[in-house]
Amino acid sequence: MLDEQLDAFQLVAVGHRIVHGGRFFDAPVVIDRDVRERIASLTPMAPLHQPHHLSGIDAVSRFAPEVMQVACFDSAFHLARPEIAQLTGLP
Repeated sequence: MLDEQLDAFQLVAVGHRIVHGGRFFDAPVVIDRDVRERIASLTPMAPLHQPHHLSGIDAVSRFAPEVMQVACFDSAFHLARPEIAQLTGLP
């Protein structure tokens, strides 16, 4: 029954919430090979999170390679804040 229900839907895109986008990403971005590698390069900034995000991206790439994937970055919020707020935990 569940398989029949799932067959009624077509996966058209997958969104990934990524903890760290560094200074590379200040807005959502479609994931391609270059974006994936840039996300991987930021692993030292969020070593407990980035590898898991990459696992999700890679799983979708294997399961449904034709489906668009989009990354949205938690750190993008902070890039729009004043530099002093980016550098310190002070209000």
